[in-house]
Amino acid sequence: MVGVHNPSFEDVQLASAADLKSLPRSRRISQNYLLESLRRSVAFDHVAICGLDIDGFELATGKSFDTDLPPLFVEKYVEAEWYARDPLIEAAKSGQKVLTDEVGSASMPPELGEILSFFNLRNRALVPIGRKSRTFGGVLFTRSAPFRVDELAYLEFIARPLYEAVVQPLMDRFAAVELQLTAGEVNCLRHAELGLTSDEIAAELGYAAQTVNAYILSATRKLKANNRTHAIATALRRGLLG
Repeated sequence: MVGVHNPSFEDVQLASAADLKSLPRSRRISQNYLLESLRRSVAFDHVAICGLDIDGFELATGKSFDTDLPPLFVEKYVEAEWYARDPLIEAAKSGQKVLTDEVGSASMPPELGEILSFFNLRNRALVPIGRKSRTFGGVLFTRSAPFRVDELAYLEFIARPLYEAVVQPLMDRFAAVELQLTAGEVNCLRHAELGLTSDEIAAELGYAAQTVNAYILSATRKLKANNRTHAIATALRRGLLG
């Protein structure tokens, strides 16, 4: 029935995990409406959504990816630590546009090409995900035939919404632990959410106004927010303010 969601094994894993390190680094991607709609627009065989906007879990660390790639391929790729030396991933870390490669290209190590060829993953398109000059994630698409220019443009357009749809539950579940907000930062955000000014928060908590501003600025940076209002909204959405 449309609109009814039955908890999957992945949902149970997510709910029971104490932190990101408790989850397997590679997770089978669950059925996703956006992903299936994308497949109807651009034919591709497999997808991998890699990296998180949390220190230590970014693209190329091999610590977080959701995928429907063949499990044996994933096992061999991780065992050889290709995520740390794959030329396509290396290129993605310095650019914010869709990148492609194919088996047999000059930039591809022969050993990697053999693995990709064996699993018929001959053509890859990787869309980096980041902000400004920092790339923290990526969405990889594979298929046996090369991608056309118009297909690549569409994949680039849809990659970020797809990334966020898959990654957001992880970020919401583990941000409080991984972002390491201090008690002072949480308290100041909680009072700011009530509409209090820095001076009013300082009087309420017994801090100097300068300390309040420092706490809120620090929390804003940790939450990757643009300003105080954005930080409050992000903290509320992630359930950090109680």
